[in-house]
Amino acid sequence: MLRWLCGGILAMVLSVPALAATPEDTVRWIYESLDHPVPSSEKGLTYLSSPAPREQYFSRRMVEFFNANDTYGDDLAAACLDFGLDIPGQDFDRNEIIRTLEVTSEGDAERQTV
Repeated sequence: MLRWLCGGILAMVLSVPALAATPEDTVRWIYESLDHPVPSSEKGLTYLSSPAPREQYFSRRMVEFFNANDTYGDDLAAACLDFGLDIPGQDFDRNEIIRTLEVTSEGDAERQTV
């Protein structure tokens, strides 16, 4: 799931808040931030894909996709996404994610698959 999520979705162009220098760091931050005691809107993929910062972290196509998803408001039945892309199967287990997180990447300066 991580390979699918990051390879197909995350085309990072800048680093995450004060932490990331590489696409690997960004993906690691997504999952490690879930363990931070801040509001859910300020961590993980929820933060990166929110309207204000999304253009810094995603490709133009993903920004358009998230913008389209936003037009449905709170009606998840009509939304493009009705689940969290960062948690496989929606079975969130903070300890398992932190314990098993392994980040690898391949690609070049134009495109990274993490």
